[in-house]
Amino acid sequence: MQTGIRIFKSLGVSIAIVALGALFLSQAPSASAQVSLPFEEHFDYAAGDLTTTTTGSMWINISGTGSFIQVLDTPSDSGTSLLYPAMVGISGRRIETTHGSGSREDVSLAFSPPADGSSVFASCLMKVNSIVGTIGDYHFHFVQANSASTFSCRVFVREGSVANTYNLGFNYASTSPPAVFDTVDRPDGATILIVMAYDRVVGTAPNDTIRLWVNPALGQASPPTPLLSMTVGDVAFELTPPGGLNIRQGGVGTADFELDEIRIGTAWTQVTPSSLSVKDWTLYR
Repeated sequence: MQTGIRIFKSLGVSIAIVALGALFLSQAPSASAQVSLPFEEHFDYAAGDLTTTTTGSMWINISGTGSFIQVLDTPSDSGTSLLYPAMVGISGRRIETTHGSGSREDVSLAFSPPADGSSVFASCLMKVNSIVGTIGDYHFHFVQANSASTFSCRVFVREGSVANTYNLGFNYASTSPPAVFDTVDRPDGATILIVMAYDRVVGTAPNDTIRLWVNPALGQASPPTPLLSMTVGDVAFELTPPGGLNIRQGGVGTADFELDEIRIGTAWTQVTPSSLSVKDWTLYR
């Protein structure tokens, strides 16, 4: 009888463990398959929620239960896409993201991690439709492979010093140390090209670097001098290795963005495609 009781209890524990495990798995974020680099995202999906109503999207929801990121098929700069002079290969649609109060969706795209001693680049077209708030918040950044919380290389946006403008900022951390902002007041409603890089530096950490460019000349074989750059000053924010790109909807202030033509690669030319030479590009500067 005692043996039977022990077996019954063991079976009961096993059932409880299985049930608890099933509950845990049902609440954990879905794993995203890695994309190979170089990768291009044209958001050529049906209009609606990026992660729940589209077919073929590799983006997954990593947090937030409301204000879902939307694929837009309304008229834009060129068809349903944002447009940038001399950039080739633009197609598909675009997405809309917002900052504000309440639960908001953040999404992630996993990619094959680059080797130590190399760099990973990401670019996108961005249009800030409106923004309120002088503190600023980040919305575009790299994340460590197989991590949901180790972020770096964060692009910030805050309200500019004059009406209907904004400033871009950059940092490896979220608040401490504070982001470094470019003081140029960029007009709302204009499409810009941003490019960022995470550089994996061999040696004693923390020593990795991050770089940001805004409207760089296309058609160059290697990156020009960045607008903003810094060394990752805390080992907690070093990505070992970087393995994902996140789009975040922050809660500091309010803002409305459109993003398009995201490209990720290990070479500058992979994320800044152009049909023009550097000489031709001067026509657009």
